[in-house]
Formats: sequence, C-alpha cells, structure tokens
Amino acid sequence: MHPDVLVVEPGDSGTIKIEQVREVIDRSAYRPFEGRRRVVIVDEADALVIPAQHALLKTLEEPPPSSVFC
Repeated sequence: MHPDVLVVEPGDSGTIKIEQVREVIDRSAYRPFEGRRRVVIVDEADALVIPAQHALLKTLEEPPPSSVFC
C-alpha cells in the first residue's frame, strides 16, 4: 500500500457509487505525499453506476496535473 495510490473498487453492492468517485476526485486534487504523481486505479470500471460515470468523466478528460488515472 503506497500512500499515493488510490484504488476505487466495487463495494458490497457490487457497484461503484458516486460517493466513492467524489471522494477519490477530491483526494486526487492534493499533491502526492511521497512520489511524483498520485495514481488512481479504477478497478472494474464497468461496475460504475451512471451518476458515478458522469462525475468521473470531467476528471478523466482533464486530470489534475499531479495525478494519473488507470
């Protein structure tokens, strides 16, 4: 576990909800703690609910300068 790696994965319901996405977007805006970049991994992106997809879209188009989304 690296402090600059954020992982978004489905919860107990089997989906990734908008609250999870908003939290990761907020955390990705901060500068990296140890590394040169903060990495956000969206595991099982097909599990994103529609509102979460829309919330993530703008950030994917224009990510913060110190963050990388996978």
